[in-house]
Amino acid sequence: QQLRRQDVGLSPKAGLTELEHAVQLDRSSVLANTFMGLYWERQQDYSQAQYYLGQAITNSPDDPILYTEVGNILSKAGDLPAALSAFEKAITLAPQDPLFDRLKAEFALENQIQIRELALPPARQALMLNPDDPESLDLMAKVMLELQDYYSAEGYAQAAINADPGYTP
Repeated sequence: QQLRRQDVGLSPKAGLTELEHAVQLDRSSVLANTFMGLYWERQQDYSQAQYYLGQAITNSPDDPILYTEVGNILSKAGDLPAALSAFEKAITLAPQDPLFDRLKAEFALENQIQIRELALPPARQALMLNPDDPESLDLMAKVMLELQDYYSAEGYAQAAINADPGYTP
């Protein structure tokens, strides 16, 4: 499914048979259910994707990555309150990992919702957890841009470059 369809002539259902077989072999497999959920997400069938990721969460309820993927799917489906809850659950499961704070802030930025209330606090938290992380510094620059604090945005962007001169985004 990862291959470009036009280059190799694969149908949109490439890989589905194998994924279905994997789920049949072990219905409680976190990996099989996760991959099946990702398959349906790529097909833009968000209810199917949510179902399979829900199965994965049932069998691995403490995995914050699964909640962020559900958040992404809910966001694409237009259920922003439920998506926000999924991102918040991921943060609760891994409060010391800045990745999940960044993902929540990026969710708010991508959807242009309550930047000051929903993006700024987790962006700050990510920086507190890892002050020299170029991704967190870059994210804070984006938040500051949205809040029209251009001076701070420039400072954070420069700090991201200084933290890692090879940081490409």
